Amino acid sequence: MPLFGPPKIDRMLSKKDVRGLLKAMDYQKDAAVRERAAVALGELQAVEALPRLNTAAAEDVFKVARAAVEALGTIGTDAAVEAVQRCLVQLAASTHQKQVLQVSAAITHPQGR
Repeated sequence: MPLFGPPKIDRMLSKKDVRGLLKAMDYQKDAAVRERAAVALGELQAVEALPRLNTAAAEDVFKVARAAVEALGTIGTDAAVEAVQRCLVQLAASTHQKQVLQVSAAITHPQGR
């Protein structure tokens, strides 16, 4: 039995622990942890997370990539918007055109806004 479980994203979010959330983005045992960490970084508008979110946006696990792109859009700085645009261009150039449409729709019409 492992001594440590997955990162506690909700706890890190409530403490505004950007450093911990960035570490959670590297948790390879569960894509849902990386997805939730990306969402949390967006909620915190963590500008310092832009490089890691940009990397996650290119991840093969679509839910993680989508959460990273949405977080970049939520952060909304010029650098974040440029990263979103680069991701969309990369996705468009790949075979993931359906994913491009889904991500584009999520950014254009975010939930709850």
